[in-house]
Amino acid sequence: MHECQYPESKKWWANWGIALLLVVMCGGVAFGAVKPRASLEERKANAAKTYAEYEKAYLSNDWDKVEALSRSVRGMSGFLKADEKLAVRRVQSYMKIFRPKWWKHVSSPQPITFDVNMWGNKFTANYAPDKEQVGVQMVLERRNRQGRVIDILPVVSWRPQYINSPTPAVGELADLHKITMGNYVEVIVRHELGHNYITTRLPKEAVVELYRYHGEVYGVLQEFYADLTALRHSTPKAMRITCWARLFELDHGDKGESHYEASVAIGFLLLHEFMSHPDKWPSVHFPGEVPQEGDVMIETVKYVYEHWDKDWSLAEDIRLREFVYSYLKKNGEKVFRSKGTVTVSRGLGYAMMIANDYKLKAKRDKWISDQLKKLIASGRADKLPEEGEVVTPMRLERPYERRELEQMKKQ
Repeated sequence: MHECQYPESKKWWANWGIALLLVVMCGGVAFGAVKPRASLEERKANAAKTYAEYEKAYLSNDWDKVEALSRSVRGMSGFLKADEKLAVRRVQSYMKIFRPKWWKHVSSPQPITFDVNMWGNKFTANYAPDKEQVGVQMVLERRNRQGRVIDILPVVSWRPQYINSPTPAVGELADLHKITMGNYVEVIVRHELGHNYITTRLPKEAVVELYRYHGEVYGVLQEFYADLTALRHSTPKAMRITCWARLFELDHGDKGESHYEASVAIGFLLLHEFMSHPDKWPSVHFPGEVPQEGDVMIETVKYVYEHWDKDWSLAEDIRLREFVYSYLKKNGEKVFRSKGTVTVSRGLGYAMMIANDYKLKAKRDKWISDQLKKLIASGRADKLPEEGEVVTPMRLERPYERRELEQMKKQ
């Protein structure tokens, strides 16, 4: 073979070409090099920041952001704490509850029948919109030739114009927690569908018998299960409205009325949980003294509800939902068969039927007083207001716009 010969000028160019090629190649290695991996501490810090954003988005019902952050936060699971990993999995499972396919039907301006999934079970909801009625379950009766009720068909109703409405709700608690009419009506929808669920899921014969012969028991059980359904299934921004809205019933103290009795029963269950495990509920406040006037349990429940922190945690949100689910799973049938008695341990409980509660009251009041004294002694309870300090009650008005409430006051 002949050696390739270059003229002198071409040799010079060829040599520089080789040098230039080497520079480009070396530069390519430099430009394409992998960036140094972030340190372990940096990755932990980034995971903590992303989780905090995820938690904030969840608690504020920012579902687009929750979805956008979901993949990132799952990819960082190796740098999350065990309870944070569990929280992420819980949130993913709750998304089907908060954003179900059937939700598009709840704002229908026309009567409609649609399938709903609650408590992991499907049932058919019969819905009739009512622009005036806050929320109600109506019952259509089917009778035999002798006029005896042999079946009942529930029909639920609410105000569809307020679904997803940004209009502010009214009251000190509404202002503090930025509650909208959309949040409020969401709870009403879940509550009414809770009525529908209980009516259709329990044995038909038992429901009809209660409806025909034991109207008072039927009423308190309906309200009890419906409120717990709303508490379990409502979105983070809305779920605690289930409690705040019941301050109205607790203030009026209409013993024997179904909404009142169910409110007291649920208040007792939550209070027992909060007082038994105060460290798990950092957003919950307790009064600085044992109430001296009124019913010790009801006054303590009212204090806890109205002083609940605005900023609570994803962990508490999950814990409350799972507490409700666990209690009903273990005791739901027992409450039904006992005609409305809720218990947490032997002899410690609340009976929604007044005649059955007398034997429970003394032990219940003593337990609450003793627990409250322990919380006060440990510094976990709130300090008493200064002498002369004016304390404004925190309340949530009924689910009407301000102009409607003002009109009602004039009438």
